[in-house]
Amino acid sequence: MEYLTARAPQTGLDMNSMTVEVATMSFERDTARVTVSIAPKGSNGGGMQMRYDLDRKGDKWVVRPGGSPHGAMPSNSPTPSGQALPPGHPTVGQQ
Repeated sequence: MEYLTARAPQTGLDMNSMTVEVATMSFERDTARVTVSIAPKGSNGGGMQMRYDLDRKGDKWVVRPGGSPHGAMPSNSPTPSGQALPPGHPTVGQQ
């Protein structure tokens, strides 16, 4: 939640109005992989699932730096659904 809240300016998500649930989690020593579901509070679907790699830092788990949970997509790539981005849409996968 700390990671998502800190990234709110980049993502545009108001985490106070979102429901976040852990869908899957696996551990291997001091690393973990987690898939979370993020959806607007009170919605019946319409959310998204994101996968994060975590590292143990003391008594906390933190999102591993340098990776993108969205996966890097070239700007001319189709969306995950296979559809091309609409004209004028910002590039995907670049920060």
